[in-house]
Amino acid sequence: MTIMKKILYSLILVVSTLFLGISAIHAQCVPDTVNCKDTLMPGEFCPRTLPDGYIGQPYNEVITIIPPDEYIYNGNPIEVLKLIVTDVKNMPPGITYEANAPEFFPDTAYCVLLSGTPDSAGIYNLGITVTVFINFLGTPIGVEDITDDTSVSITIHAGSGLENYDWDDQFVICGPNPFNNTTMIRLKSQGIEDAELVVYNLLGGVVYREQLRTSPGINSFRFNGQDLRHGTYIYHVSTRGEIYTNRLLKLKD
Repeated sequence: MTIMKKILYSLILVVSTLFLGISAIHAQCVPDTVNCKDTLMPGEFCPRTLPDGYIGQPYNEVITIIPPDEYIYNGNPIEVLKLIVTDVKNMPPGITYEANAPEFFPDTAYCVLLSGTPDSAGIYNLGITVTVFINFLGTPIGVEDITDDTSVSITIHAGSGLENYDWDDQFVICGPNPFNNTTMIRLKSQGIEDAELVVYNLLGGVVYREQLRTSPGINSFRFNGQDLRHGTYIYHVSTRGEIYTNRLLKLKD
């Protein structure tokens, strides 16, 4: 298998994990076309590593996908018309996918909302079957079904260490803190509302900003700080009625 074929297969398989067929239409998400760009081609997806989840903790992740425009068939590159997932197995119980389109077409940015509250710990290797369609003399033809059950996984942990935290004291907690590359911001909300997470360096410069959407109860959002230098930062979470600010420490790699 050539390097190009491996790249194409990988992109097709990862794209397929993020769509569950007809039931996964009209997700309330927006593709991140600022940070996720198809610069090298063929195709792109972001983020490349799915965050871990915890039993009883709400899980929310927006994935951006740009499908590849070519498919290697019998050693020859063929233009891809579209991708359709025909089967997805072994998803973590309690988590569902919603895509913003029933079919994925090349060179177009799509998004998938992965959400829910997992209720069973384990490492879930998703089993995905995707059909690649090409344009054969003006007719869409499914040329091959590809099945993969090793490339993409989601890890669900038994607990976060914060299950007995007294939420009456504050409405935001962060852990682990200190952290290496990623940490979780957990936000208690009374309902569906907009929130904002801003991370500053000690000079007051903004190094990260994200708009959040909460649901009633405890919401979990992953902060990816792998591009930050080690040191001390300040994170600031605000909603319509609450503001919370605290220190965030990134450790050396």
